[in-house]
Amino acid sequence: MDELRSKSVLIADNGLFVELAPRLAREFGEVKYFLPWGSAYPKAALAHVGFGLPGVERVTSFWDRVPDADLIVFPDLYFADWAEVCRDRFHKPVWAHFRGEMLELDRWGTRKLQRRVGLAAPRSKFITGLGNLAAYLATVEDRWVKISAYRGDGETWHHDTFQTTRIYLDHFANRVGALADSYEFLVEEPIDDAIEIGYDGWTVHGQFPEASYWGFEVKDEAYIGKFSPYADLPESLRFVNAKMSPFLHEERSVGFCSFEYRLAKDGTPYLIDPCLRAGSPPFEVTQEGYANLGEIIWEGAHGRLAAARPLGEYIAMALIHSSFALTNWVPIEVPAEDRQWLKLRNATVLDGELYHMPTFGDMPEIGAVVAAADSLDEAIRLVKERSARVKGYNLDIKADALDKAQDEIDKAQEYGVDF
Repeated sequence: MDELRSKSVLIADNGLFVELAPRLAREFGEVKYFLPWGSAYPKAALAHVGFGLPGVERVTSFWDRVPDADLIVFPDLYFADWAEVCRDRFHKPVWAHFRGEMLELDRWGTRKLQRRVGLAAPRSKFITGLGNLAAYLATVEDRWVKISAYRGDGETWHHDTFQTTRIYLDHFANRVGALADSYEFLVEEPIDDAIEIGYDGWTVHGQFPEASYWGFEVKDEAYIGKFSPYADLPESLRFVNAKMSPFLHEERSVGFCSFEYRLAKDGTPYLIDPCLRAGSPPFEVTQEGYANLGEIIWEGAHGRLAAARPLGEYIAMALIHSSFALTNWVPIEVPAEDRQWLKLRNATVLDGELYHMPTFGDMPEIGAVVAAADSLDEAIRLVKERSARVKGYNLDIKADALDKAQDEIDKAQEYGVDF
């Protein structure tokens, strides 16, 4: 859309999706990027995430930039009230899930919603207090333990036996301190003999586009996806979307979404993780797979579904791990022709040098190498070739995990899902 060259975009993010800013700068005339950095003792690093990226102005304040923006984009969680103010008071077109983000931030509430709408869920138990959690886990094996809103305290983790888990419970108690007795957990039984599938498109008020990507994640390491007309998506996937559609319509939700579910052999889809944001993965690669990403976002923020133009029928990505990068600045070297296909979190450019800035969290994933092509083999080949050219201290690029992609495809065919 040529008209986008005259439009300005303001993005508010938490650092995970900073690469969206230079991606949109290829379609929009002006892109500003903001990350909340204030605290009683602010650090300069946070105020420089996004600094120096091509076509991007890193701004250190948000609200004084809203009046002049033609579009406001919130790719991550925790901005629902900001998005509502931008929409309802400033009357701006906004790309955000608004209160729809509670699907991800209130896991127990989501499980109750699933029961109401007739969408299967894992057998779940809601537990308050770390002591109560420990007492329950001492009686069972093989469970998944999830936290709702406070991802910085811990991601989903697997309980095997109490003997192996109790050391982590001690660690968690030290982390949350006096909050341990009031902390809320969701404990779920696994869905065995199942495959995991994800919808990786977007929604506009509960409607879904006529075609989008969907695919499989090699857990915490890689992702493969395929672009398909909506009618050709797996029936189970369309069933999950249809069940969630009324809620998304009610919340006026607009944005990327990834509904991850486990498909059992009897054909029942169990929704496990609704992702009401730009999921990671696969957003690192879908932002390049959708050739008209700016148009998709612009139209969606105005309540309309744009038709996606794929850059390739297949997409692939390999996650980059670095425990060193959690607490250290890491300079990254990449050939200019590959820069578009490298997606870093907390990226910044200083004096012409690309850096990943420390996240001070627990997750070792700091970005991904991505590709889009007309065949899956070609997409995987490109990821591997580009990965070999990315240089940085203590980087572990999981390109070899893409060799497991064929295993995912073969297993999916056993469940009647053609990829």
